[in-house]
Amino acid sequence: MKQNKVRTIVSIIGVILATSMVTGVLVFGGSIQNYMLERGKRENGEWHLYEEALSKEEYEETAKYDNVKKCVSIRELGYGDISFLRQKNRQKIANYLYMQTMNPEAAELLGVKLLEGRLPENENEIILQEETITMISTQTGEQYRVVDVGDTITVTVGDWIIDGEKITGNPWIEYQEQEDKYENFAPKYERTYTIVGILESWGNSNMGGGGMDAFTGEILSKEHQEEDKEAPYNTYVQLKNPRNIQKFIETKGKSWNSNEAILKWIGASRNSAYMTLLDGIMQILIFIIGIGSISLIYNTFAISLRERTTQFGILSSVGATNKQLKKAMWYEAASVAVIGIPFGILAGVGGIAVTLHYIGPWLGGWIHGDEETIRLHVYPYIIPMTILIVFILVCLSVWVPVRRIRKITPMQAIRATKDIKIRSKKVKSPKYIFKLFGVEGMLADKNYKRDRKKYRATVFSLTISIILFVSASLLSEYLISTGAFVMKMPEYEILYTSRDYKMDEMEELETENKKIEQVLDEIEGVERYQEYKDQFIYFDVEEARFWCNLIFIPDDEFVKYTYGNNPVYYDKYVKYDTEKGKYVEKEFFDGKENLTLRYYREQVIPTENGEYNTKLSEEKEIILSHSIENLPDYLFDSQENGYGNVSILVPESRMEEYLFKDDLFNSVESNIAIKATKYNSVYQELEKKMTDEELLENGYLSCAAKDYEKDRGMILSVKVLTYGFIVLISLIAAANVFNTISTNVMLRKREFAMLQSMGMSRKMLHKMMNYECLIYGFKSISYGVIGSLLISVLLFGNIARSAQIQFVYPWKPLFVAIIWVMIVVFCSMLYSIQKIKKQNVIEELKRE
Repeated sequence: MKQNKVRTIVSIIGVILATSMVTGVLVFGGSIQNYMLERGKRENGEWHLYEEALSKEEYEETAKYDNVKKCVSIRELGYGDISFLRQKNRQKIANYLYMQTMNPEAAELLGVKLLEGRLPENENEIILQEETITMISTQTGEQYRVVDVGDTITVTVGDWIIDGEKITGNPWIEYQEQEDKYENFAPKYERTYTIVGILESWGNSNMGGGGMDAFTGEILSKEHQEEDKEAPYNTYVQLKNPRNIQKFIETKGKSWNSNEAILKWIGASRNSAYMTLLDGIMQILIFIIGIGSISLIYNTFAISLRERTTQFGILSSVGATNKQLKKAMWYEAASVAVIGIPFGILAGVGGIAVTLHYIGPWLGGWIHGDEETIRLHVYPYIIPMTILIVFILVCLSVWVPVRRIRKITPMQAIRATKDIKIRSKKVKSPKYIFKLFGVEGMLADKNYKRDRKKYRATVFSLTISIILFVSASLLSEYLISTGAFVMKMPEYEILYTSRDYKMDEMEELETENKKIEQVLDEIEGVERYQEYKDQFIYFDVEEARFWCNLIFIPDDEFVKYTYGNNPVYYDKYVKYDTEKGKYVEKEFFDGKENLTLRYYREQVIPTENGEYNTKLSEEKEIILSHSIENLPDYLFDSQENGYGNVSILVPESRMEEYLFKDDLFNSVESNIAIKATKYNSVYQELEKKMTDEELLENGYLSCAAKDYEKDRGMILSVKVLTYGFIVLISLIAAANVFNTISTNVMLRKREFAMLQSMGMSRKMLHKMMNYECLIYGFKSISYGVIGSLLISVLLFGNIARSAQIQFVYPWKPLFVAIIWVMIVVFCSMLYSIQKIKKQNVIEELKRE
């Protein structure tokens, strides 16, 4: 090790790089997992399973189950009629309280958060949601509370019955006005409550439920216990070992609901797509790191064995056993590992700590859209797992060279005849090589054929380098492409949206738009702008209602997307496929052509007494020619559909044809999308000018690009991480190639001295070495292309299990990898040749 310090240092660097990357992958993956897990606990509570409406006996039996760590219940008291607090609306959502009990232990497990106040302590105290007690003034438009903390309210508690069925569990309910006659409220008792707190959130809230969440304290008095004796127990369970969740469900024999927000991040979810994807990516990364590390360390020890074959032969001849020789090799490996692993762990943890310090807020903003940062979290198992993985990598690297020791006899070792084998007719060089490259090319070709093992390590190193670089690049591309939920940066950054204009106000709208366009023409930095109009409509499919955006664009723009002037539609959306366990892109109308759609509009009309009435228009018919692949680039995310929504493009010349005749329903919004070079400064200047000229009285201006800054930051974060990984992999590959080529060249000093003694000039020697570089390159390229395609398929197969992605052919990273590898090869060769320039030919020939 001391005799060849360069090789030893390269080996230690290889172990440090491998350890730091294994540590980095595990720590980064663990930090993401911990962030998502803690976030899930805060938002949804720490419970694992939930079942509603258990009896007291069933609840007590559940609490005694072996795998249950905590078991709490909140009793369902029924629904409370609070129509006296809220003005009646068409969906009944705010007219009832969904009333349950709450105690401190349950509040802790369910993640109850209060805006103000405290938890209720008995059945006469209550906490309510902010939405329950908040009204909007019809005069000022300001929000105010009808009642507040400290006030008392009297609530009639009873059963909410719809179509003869008692409603339990606060399900999502929507009613049409004509169905009101099927609703009935059966009162049980009336009780006065003191409001002691305002509820912000809790772990199992149904945002679309038929009642507003309200919690009282536990039932303490005998009188009230008698009134609520039939109240069922809604039971929440936290398991000791959540991975046995399926066994618990099967044992209890009920349809328990699970807290997917935390179970999926501890690998206990019945829908394990998230952890499957995360684990799969981490396994692929560690596999790639392992291949590169094994290649580097293996070549180091293989070359060391080759270099010291004669030395081992002499030692064997004087009595050294194979066991002792192997022990020496294992000692070298252990020394390299002991030195490299601790530094690698420190480098890996430190690197991820620095990375998360700078990009943690971006990552958190990308995932959840807020400012919460992802912090470094090192799970206890990561350090020993890293040590074990790297130790196994080192052992695998040394195992093959160690096995070769026992196969070499002392005489073969001393004569060094084991590595070079002359095969009949195997060392003949084709005539075309002599004609193209001269005697130097012929010698290089013969050298390669007579000592294939020596060159095999070099070709293998180069091949692995290409595959590693391509794998890291593809992983980066797939990671970014899987973030389909990240909004694309809009082509047009600024948007002006007008108020609703009716058809008889179109002249006024056009005048207003011309004034705005004049202002836009005066502002430096505005590249272009596009005006369009839109209107929200509804359509029904199998008794379900969906909203749709009817977009009217100029005729010269419309012809870019279709032939003729018939409306077209865009209907792509992303949906979670429970069977496939991943998100897939679907089409709402499955690409149908000449599709007839009946649509209508809805308007909510305020009345004099502060109530609201809903009025529906008559139905109109539209024939949709065909679907389109993409929407115009000036349409913003609000025009791009989410689940189940459709965007319809109509030429502006046919706008009146598809609008309603009734003045109540024939209004449209006008939009002007603006493309700017420096959108922040343009937005500020435009806002000032439009305000000064009173052009914002009938509309508003928004800088849509600001909403995408976090998404751009996240994409940058992913690129920083993946390209950082590429750089480290490239360093391993470069160290591998450099170590292999330079050591091989240094081992051939005697060969070069012999050729020079026979009359070969330095120029001819350089030419021979360059031709050897071409042999390395072409061999490794052919193997590298095949290996890269196989890795592409493996990466695609793993990630495609959890997200819908397109297969990527790795031609671009392959090209970059090939160029990079050839540069490293020639640089390594030049370095090695410079080292042997000063050698003395006679001294090298005399050296044994």
